[in-house]
Amino acid sequence: MRFRILGPLDISNDAGQHVAFSRRLHRSALTLLLLNADQPCSMASLADGLWGDEPPLSPEVSLRSCVYGIRKALPDASRLRTHPSGYLISVQPGELDLDEFRDFASRGRDALDGGDARVAAALLTKSLSLWREPPLADLPAVPARERLLDQRKETQDALNDARLALGEHRQVLAELRSVVAADPLHEHAWAQLIIALY
Repeated sequence: MRFRILGPLDISNDAGQHVAFSRRLHRSALTLLLLNADQPCSMASLADGLWGDEPPLSPEVSLRSCVYGIRKALPDASRLRTHPSGYLISVQPGELDLDEFRDFASRGRDALDGGDARVAAALLTKSLSLWREPPLADLPAVPARERLLDQRKETQDALNDARLALGEHRQVLAELRSVVAADPLHEHAWAQLIIALY
């Protein structure tokens, strides 16, 4: 199976066919579970992520119903298991785009720190290509959401550092101008823009 959460939730089975989840609640709950793949998610954290300060009258019953609906739609229902502290979804290596993003980004930063800007640029480009618009569309407003968006920004910064090290100053100018226009307090992007202009 293939799980993609870095844009709108997208799941495909082993044959590459799309698996549809029409209900927004199911997509959000599954995205929260995939964010913590192979780790148990407590009922309280799921309820807090899905409903915040406005939970339904019986959040546990609503969650059980939601999980039942998710299991029904998943090609392999055994992936989503009940755990003593809540629920757990199992993901194999190479199935989740978030894991791939983190792996490519980490290897890219290591290459950049090691002075290999060409390899760094290739790996960082691969990591960012896994993101789709709108980013994290089905992930509720939980603290992890902002951390992931920050990781994406840091990876983009590292890619721009690698491209500047490769002498691609003109090629990154337009992007750096749009970054500082969107976030005027982003000091690293200003420094990169000054280097590119110089």
